Amino acid sequence: MYDDNARLVDNTNSLLSGDRVFAGNQPDDFALASALHSQPRVCQLGLGSGGSLRPMVAMNEAVRVTAVEYDESTLSHCVEHFGRHFPKIAFDTVLADAQKFVENAHGRFDVYCVDLYEEDVYPGSVLDRWFWRNLSGLVGTDGFVVVNCWGLPLNLDAWSGRSPQHWIGWLLRQEFAFSKVLWSRRNATIVVGNKPLPTSLELGGAHGELRKSDRAIQHVLPLRWGLTGALPDDLEPLPEQPVRFDAAFLNDEMVRRWPAFMMTMAEFSQLATEGMPRILTDMSATDELVTALLAENRQEAVYLPGIAASTHFEGKDFMSRWYGDWLVGNWDRLVSTNPEWAISVALWQALCIVACPLVAKPAWSDEVLELALSL
Repeated sequence: MYDDNARLVDNTNSLLSGDRVFAGNQPDDFALASALHSQPRVCQLGLGSGGSLRPMVAMNEAVRVTAVEYDESTLSHCVEHFGRHFPKIAFDTVLADAQKFVENAHGRFDVYCVDLYEEDVYPGSVLDRWFWRNLSGLVGTDGFVVVNCWGLPLNLDAWSGRSPQHWIGWLLRQEFAFSKVLWSRRNATIVVGNKPLPTSLELGGAHGELRKSDRAIQHVLPLRWGLTGALPDDLEPLPEQPVRFDAAFLNDEMVRRWPAFMMTMAEFSQLATEGMPRILTDMSATDELVTALLAENRQEAVYLPGIAASTHFEGKDFMSRWYGDWLVGNWDRLVSTNPEWAISVALWQALCIVACPLVAKPAWSDEVLELALSL
């Protein structure tokens, strides 16, 4: 089992033992939902395996969650799982279709969390303007909506063309006046409301009882929040019928956009023309390219931290084995150049690597945790 002094030992058993909370993936961002109010009533639309529940409690022990799930088997397994492994975490459940639940306006909640997928496909409700209009009416002037939007990575121009982020972002802009967007590889966590969102978030969870990696993530989440911006104000209107945003379509769309991305990379570093392996395996090559991209404030700079994390999750350490050393060694320069990128992208992906329960921890894990906790 992993402890604050160990660096290399961890597995999924530590998730079930209650020793850890955050797992380095998109449900971790739902912890933000419970930090938007001092005693928030949260409605989780789409429960799945319950990956968002423990992060919410870690951020704010006063949170009260009602989880809505349409699949009876999924709901039953999740309730059984939490009853067996995490009996202290209480949450209410409703077996219902999320769209009908919203239309019928059950209950009164401060925050709605939307994490709706049917296997690897967005259900029609999420792509329907009326779903978001109904949610906007439910939250009124005091509540918020937190949306997990999976699709294209930001470096492949995710805010344009045929992408879920473009489609859902445009819909949200029509129905909500205020927003924030936090990116993590192929997911964007979008928070919207009808009043200005808080400029800062307070820690209200069991900070002293968490393990070191959880404390670091909990500490950095509000920093990411304070640095992040709103939805783009130039999102173009979209046709009436969206495409089917399933994994096959999105993977094909990434392949289609890849040549343009590589041309952009080559403009900023001659090393890019020598092929991706040099950029991803050579620390000096990565540093040169990142420096050039940050100097121009280019969104393509998110690619390198993202690929360090995603390949690490696949058990490949050709970049992650040195990524943390590079980040810590160049931190002052990186954070002074672009604090949002340094904290919300580069440091966040390093923390995701450390938090992942499925692969070995890099040797630099403790140095990155110390950096995060020192901010």
